[in-house]
Parts: sequence; structure tokens; C-alpha cells
Amino acid sequence: MMRSCQKLSELLIGSLSTLPRHTLGFSVGQRCLQNRAFTEPKKNVDPKQQQQREPHQSLRPNPYHYPLPSLPVPPLGQTLAKYFDSLKPFLSDGELKHTKKLLEEFEKPGGEGEKLQGLLEQRAKLHENWLEEWWLQKGYLEYRSPLPVNVSPGIVFPHQSYTNIEGQLRTAAAFVTHIMEFRELINSGQLEPDSMKGKPLCMSQYLKIFGSYRVPGNTHDEIIVGGEKEDPPFIVVMHRNVLFQVPVQHESGEALSQHELFQQLLSVVTQATAHPTVPVGILTSQDRTTWARTHKALAMKCKMNRHHLELVQKSLFVLCLDSPNEALNSGKKKSQLTNSSRQVMHGDGSNANSGNRWFDKTLQLIVGADGVCGWNYEHTLIEGPPLFRMMEYIVKQTGAGSGHQNSHTSASGNNIAKHATEVRAKHMPFELDTPLVELIDSAKDQMDMLVKDVDLEVMDFDSYGKDFIKSRKLSPDSYFQMAIQLAFYR
Repeated sequence: MMRSCQKLSELLIGSLSTLPRHTLGFSVGQRCLQNRAFTEPKKNVDPKQQQQREPHQSLRPNPYHYPLPSLPVPPLGQTLAKYFDSLKPFLSDGELKHTKKLLEEFEKPGGEGEKLQGLLEQRAKLHENWLEEWWLQKGYLEYRSPLPVNVSPGIVFPHQSYTNIEGQLRTAAAFVTHIMEFRELINSGQLEPDSMKGKPLCMSQYLKIFGSYRVPGNTHDEIIVGGEKEDPPFIVVMHRNVLFQVPVQHESGEALSQHELFQQLLSVVTQATAHPTVPVGILTSQDRTTWARTHKALAMKCKMNRHHLELVQKSLFVLCLDSPNEALNSGKKKSQLTNSSRQVMHGDGSNANSGNRWFDKTLQLIVGADGVCGWNYEHTLIEGPPLFRMMEYIVKQTGAGSGHQNSHTSASGNNIAKHATEVRAKHMPFELDTPLVELIDSAKDQMDMLVKDVDLEVMDFDSYGKDFIKSRKLSPDSYFQMAIQLAFYR
């Protein structure tokens, strides 16, 4: 049964496989994985059985207990009609005629299509979302291209106005503090559910933001979803390509204060200057099969390497404290928003901050020395809306979007060390041999080629926005996708 259902799923998903990866993620993925509006449920599913069937789901208790419908299975005729329409721009009249004949044969009563449709409907009775597992596998985990640019989107925060490293670290500490507040709102069920037309939407993606990780594999990756609890919870902080384990709460369970987090980050900066800045993290930008082999070699090198790889996996998220990007001061000048977008998308190359990333981690918070801040997130488990909402919460709590000048700008970089005395983050070194260093050098070259291949220019368009597009009964997402295609065609 599973093999036959898989065959039909490939018909459904395969016709989409030629679309850009981001198109798939933000359109079909969002509608399948998030926008299930409130209604009376069609069936009851045993939660314990559901967890066994859906390994990509979080084991953390879901505090949002309201009934949602299962994803419906479209009628076979509707599926085949949409599939045929999608082929029209690409096939000749003769090819379309032949395809139509094949589809008519496939749709005949008692034929293969009817049998497969029945199996698909049978699968839908056992799953809240019959497509999700296949979608994640085919749309993401089997995809072999590098995560940066191809899979992982970036979201830019309002530009920050601090003027030195103390301002950068205090801003980072404030962001982490409010992220932890937002996490507690999620876990306690106090976060108001997302809604559409007054009906609540599925909140399961919020439970997957923290502690999740994509593990590289030779033919397909695996996804680790954040567990019920992280005891004790911690984050990984990267600065000058060096990794550190930083706790976010005391042994008593009390959260670290914003000042205590600032002290931790001071400790990171102080220690990072004393360690080699070999960018181990840039290995995560390799194509997935190459990174799987490198990951295995890195883990087999020594027990310490394995332990530190596990720590990155188990961390709530990665905080990237970026260094100044010297490239911005030379060559062709671009807008601030364009430069910010390049930083959060890929780090702007190995000579900038691309090595100060760990792209396997579901969530990376970027806080740059030049005021550039934002998210970079691995797209498999989550879409943009939960992270936009968390960004809005952070901005509101810190006043970061109002042009607020950070008031903590008195200390210079030379005076940082004397403040970092109360706490000490734990350095996470990796033991490297010559072959691993050569692989890092190769990854740097490949990343630089990938960055060079991206022609990015962000421009403001204020003639109209999503409200006008919606007033014409169009989807802003599809409208923008068509605009991109039209521009490329012309």
C-alpha cells in the first residue's frame, strides 16, 4: 500500500519539482503545514499512535488543544486536470494530446488511478496531514544542494543603531532575553493562536522552532525535532567562527537576566580572540552529500568533536555575533537593506561572515557588528510567519524598530575584557587534521562561488502593497512569484 501511495504522491509532488525551492516552501508548504483552520474534526487520531507515525512532529506537549480538520484528498479528476494544465506551457500540441490520452486511461473506472486514489484516501484516515511526511522527504530532505541560498531563507530585522561591540552584545542579550520569553509563551499556551478570517490556525510549527536540527545524510537528510524539554537549556554562540556553549538559565531553573546574558557574551568575545578562527561552520554550507561525508569524518576524528556536534544539535538555537564586513567599505556601493539581506541570507562570503554560521540549525539569530540583525532558518520544519511574529515581539519589547539609540555604548572594545568576569561561556573546539582543513578550504571556495552567483538588490516599492493585491482577490505570494517570472521572461 505504501509503495502505491508513494507512486501517486510522486505524481502530485513531481509536477512541482521544477519550481524554485523557495516557491515550493512559501506556497504549497505553508498551505499544507500551517493553514489548517478550525472546524469540527473528521476523525479522531490517537496521539500516541500519531507520534509513532510522524517522527518529524515535536514530542513537546502541544498546549493548543482545539480541533482542526485533516488535509483533504482532492478528487482524482481535479488532480489530473491541474496536472494537465501545469504541462501546457512546456509541451507541444502533439505531446499534450498524447498526455491527455494517458490521463484519460489512468482515470478510467477500475483503472490504476482509481486504485491509487483509494489507497491515498485510506492513508488520509490515519494521518492529520497525509502529504506532510512525503512533502518533507521529497521537497527538502532528499534535496542535495547546499542549504544557504537554495533552501534557508533570511529575515532582516530593523537596522540597529549601536556604535561599538558593547552595544552589539547588549542588543544580542536583549534579543535572547525576549526570545526566551516568547518560547515560554509558546510552551505555556499563552501565545494567542494565529488566525485567518477569525478562525485559529495550526500552531504546531511554533513547537519546532527551538532545539531542532537537520542532520546530513548520503542520500537524504534526517530531521531532529526539539524534544519535550532541554535540560538545562542552552544556546550556541558563534563569534569569529569560534563556537561556545552558553546557558540561558541557572541550575535552579530561573532564567538568566539580560545583564547575566550580556556577561556571558562578553566572555565569548574575550575568549574568541585567543582561539584560531578556522571556520568549521562553513562545512554546513556544502552540498548535503559532501557534508554528510565530512560530518562523519569530523565526528570520527575524536570524542570531543562528536560531543560538540551533539551540543549544536541539542542547543535551542545558534546566536551568530558577526564581525564587521570590510567588503561593504569597498567596491560598488549597495543599499543598507541589500547589504543586510546578503548578511542574513549567506553571510556574504568566507572573508566576511559565512563561516560564522551553522546552517543545519533550524534557527540562527544574527547580530552584526554593523547593526545588521535578523534570522536565518533551515526551512524544513518551519515557514516564515512564526518567525515574523517572534521578530515583531522582539522589536516591540526592545524598541528596536523605532530608531531607538542603544544607550549602552560607553565601553570600547579595548575595555570589554575587564567586564567579563562573572560568568564564563564554554569554548567548543574541534580537533582538525590536514584532510579536514583542506575540506574547510574547499567549502570556503564553494561558498564564495555560491555568494558570487547570487545577484541581489533590495528595493523599496511603495506604490501599493498586499492590501491592494488582496482587494483584487489575488494572493500576494503568487502575485509576486508571477512578477519575478515575468521579469525573468522579459
